[in-house]
Amino acid sequence: MRFQGTTDFMAERPEIWAFLVNPSRIGPCAPVPIERVDDTHFRATAKVGSGIFSAKVSLELELVEAIEHERALLEGRGRGSGTTLTGSTSFQLRNGTMDGITTVDWVAEIELEGMLAGPAGRIIAEQGERAISQLLDCIRVQVEG
Repeated sequence: MRFQGTTDFMAERPEIWAFLVNPSRIGPCAPVPIERVDDTHFRATAKVGSGIFSAKVSLELELVEAIEHERALLEGRGRGSGTTLTGSTSFQLRNGTMDGITTVDWVAEIELEGMLAGPAGRIIAEQGERAISQLLDCIRVQVEG
């Protein structure tokens, strides 16, 4: 499944960049805790699904592309309870329509395979937009003050 959008922030590109690529800053806004392994590798544990159709998935994340103040690509892979999750999220920064505004074009893609892929996929599809909205609202509060 794919989620995408465009969001404006009242902050300069360097500030938005520094926030989005730093797990200690974006981590509190993320729907799952993120642990830094090194500059380009991270770990997270996510619960996929709900009730009897749920599984804990341990994720290995890698920042595979980072062009400072412009764009980044993060890829992830994980397994748990017979379910495999692969995904990516990317963003591109550009100047907004007014001085001091940064526009972020973002894409998140998630693919599930295995025993719980169907039920978990439906739950993610239903709740994904809300989770992304909460993430963006939290980022806005952090960078705009």
